[in-house]
Amino acid sequence: MTNVELHPWLSVNIPEPYTKQPINKELYRRILKAFTTNWDCRYGFYLDDGRIYIYRSDFLLCRFRLNIGEPIADFQIAADTQQNAAIIAFENAMESVEHRWYLIADSGEERPANLKYCKYYHGETECPKQIQNTIAAKFWHGEMMFIVNKLDVNHWKQIAMHTKEDLNEDQLQFISKYSEEQFAIILYIEELYLENLKSVDPLLYSKLTHQ
Repeated sequence: MTNVELHPWLSVNIPEPYTKQPINKELYRRILKAFTTNWDCRYGFYLDDGRIYIYRSDFLLCRFRLNIGEPIADFQIAADTQQNAAIIAFENAMESVEHRWYLIADSGEERPANLKYCKYYHGETECPKQIQNTIAAKFWHGEMMFIVNKLDVNHWKQIAMHTKEDLNEDQLQFISKYSEEQFAIILYIEELYLENLKSVDPLLYSKLTHQ
């Protein structure tokens, strides 16, 4: 498998959204770190002579070049591999590092303690495309900020406790479906977006915070 110079390669179009999506530092780091393949993550990465290769078992399937801040380039498939199979391999391997990183046993990275309280963010390097440009994307971003910045959930639980004192019966009923930790993160997200709004539209910020 490692005698890559013995394999003939064919250049093909890389699947969306990777034709235009720049690779951020975290995704770059995960791909280069790689992992041992298993039943749930069957396609792996390795680096050889400046290219990233994707394989399964002892078979090379595709390869590409990777640089931070740039889209994946020079995407090629092994000549003895069907293009559809190579694309599936690529998409599955990327799924592992983008969305399943903390579930990979040998990534060697501990799952953040508060990640279990998040509804939308699960350790992805980018907002999932299926929720982009929706309200859910704002919650994903807020949860991501809470986890990545390692905020103290107990501090926000204290804020949540005092906030509840000002809520009416209907509001208390509504938030009863959330755990204390989930409600704490929701309050953080609310403040995060209100602070962003404060710098953009102070008048609207004032109206929202004094209702």
